[in-house]
Amino acid sequence: MADEQSRGERPGFGPSGPFSTSDIHTVFTAVDIHKNLGQLEKAVKVLERVTDAQGEKIYQVTRQMDRMEHTQTILDEVMGDIESEKVQAALGTEEKARFTVGFSKSQTSSSS
Repeated sequence: MADEQSRGERPGFGPSGPFSTSDIHTVFTAVDIHKNLGQLEKAVKVLERVTDAQGEKIYQVTRQMDRMEHTQTILDEVMGDIESEKVQAALGTEEKARFTVGFSKSQTSSSS
């Protein structure tokens, strides 16, 4: 080694002999793990984006359902009013008058 430095050559890096099969297998395994970790990181990022998108869709659907429930309540109230108006229109003015007069007579007789 001192001989190599005195001649201006770089000292050897790594083992002085050939690589063993287990050394090659260890390096191959390390490279494979590194590659798979990179792919795993990409998969995690994709899953995070999908999760965020699904969360946003769920939020939008929930808001839409809230609006629909509110609209349904209003429609139910309007339909009740319409039904009431139809009943009153079906009674006609004479029936309304009779009902009012009959109601008034029952009120005066019960007060006596």
